[in-house]
Amino acid sequence: MTRIDHEFVLDFAKACRAAGATRFAYLSAANANARSSVFYARLKGQTEAALMELGFADLGIFRPSMIIADRANRRWAESLLFPFLPLLDKLLVGSFAKYRSIPVETLAKAIAAFGRQKGRGTKIHYWQDMIDA
Repeated sequence: MTRIDHEFVLDFAKACRAAGATRFAYLSAANANARSSVFYARLKGQTEAALMELGFADLGIFRPSMIIADRANRRWAESLLFPFLPLLDKLLVGSFAKYRSIPVETLAKAIAAFGRQKGRGTKIHYWQDMIDA
């Protein structure tokens, strides 16, 4: 997982910078934190921190929680959780709203909108940012 979620991302970002790219979008996770005790959250947070050091003029870090998408091979946890997401999302208010589920189409539109906007610097996009894009 470290190789795919960290090393490959950084290698690609470095190649983009070397080719002259000034903008980069990264799909992270809602609970990303470089100091987390949870491996996946820590890895995503460390990747974000490393990307910030590469000097992109515009870096969009997208932190969705559960991404809603139709796919044939759902993970077992997704299959159990998906029917309850509409109810759970309503309970996630205030600072917990960033953990609401998001349709993959909405996420894609937010990333595409970032691609059209220049001069943003580094911005971390949470659920509300993505649905408002």
